[in-house]
Amino acid sequence: MRSAHDILDAQAIRTALERNDDNRQAAARELGIHKTTLFRRMKKLGIPLPDRDGRSRRGKKQ
Repeated sequence: MRSAHDILDAQAIRTALERNDDNRQAAARELGIHKTTLFRRMKKLGIPLPDRDGRSRRGKKQ
């Protein structure tokens, strides 16, 4: 069973990724953590990496 902290942490990560168009560096910056820490927490919480890294606007639907 996941703790309330894990649930809130996962929600914060997903929201930050969404707000930053899946740019993991920007999401980590928004959360006030290092990008490596973001990856580690995503793995721990079972959050899959987005299909795209959010750094490029190519292929983005407008």
